[in-house]
Order: sequence, then C-alpha cells, then structure tokens
Amino acid sequence: MKMVENGGAMEDVAIIGGLIGVQLIYAGNAVLMSYSMSLGFSSLTIIILTSLATFLILFPIAFCVERSKWPKQCSFKLIMQLLCLSFGGLVFQYLFLKGINLTSPAMGTAMPNLAPGLIFIIAWISG
Repeated sequence: MKMVENGGAMEDVAIIGGLIGVQLIYAGNAVLMSYSMSLGFSSLTIIILTSLATFLILFPIAFCVERSKWPKQCSFKLIMQLLCLSFGGLVFQYLFLKGINLTSPAMGTAMPNLAPGLIFIIAWISG
C-alpha cells in the first residue's frame, strides 16, 4: 500500500516541478522580450520572427507525424476556425509584448490573461 502512495507522491512532485518549470521559462521569456524591445525591436517584429521560427521548427514534425489525420478537403468552416485560432494567438502575443513595453515584464505576464475574454467575445460575435 505504501508503494502506491509513494508513486502518487512522485507523480505529484513531477507535476508540481513541471508547473514551476513552465512558469520559470515564461518569466525568462518575459525578461528576454523586454531586453529585445529595449534594443529597438518592435513588438510586431518579434511576433513575426517568433511565429516564423516556430513554424520552421514544428511544421516538419507535424507534417510527418500528423499527415494521415488531416482532412481530405478543407472546408470554409475549417479555414475560418484556423484563422480565428491564429488570431487568438496573435492577440495573446501582442498583449504580452505590449504589457512589457508599457510597464514591466511582471505586468506583461498579466496582460495575456485578457486574451481568453477577447477570444470568447470574438467567438460569441461570430456565432
């Protein structure tokens, strides 16, 4: 019985450690973006470059692994859903960088919490 409890405790420690690690990476990202903007990069330039880098890294992996699960034809509804999803990501990044630019990295990490509300409003308007 104790081994089951010990295994559960290890799982809890791993989950908490992962959550702390993600927050540390997020805070490091905020400080790095603040430094990048202090060097003169605009927030739009950073969004474009990071999105391009993410695409170049993840697209080949997604293409190889997920190709068999893609739909045979893309409907208009699917294309609109993908565009709305990408718009939500851009809103998130823009609010994050705008918060850093206007105040500090600490405030910048709080600004993206507005994104789910904005995404909900967009979804409500579009039906």
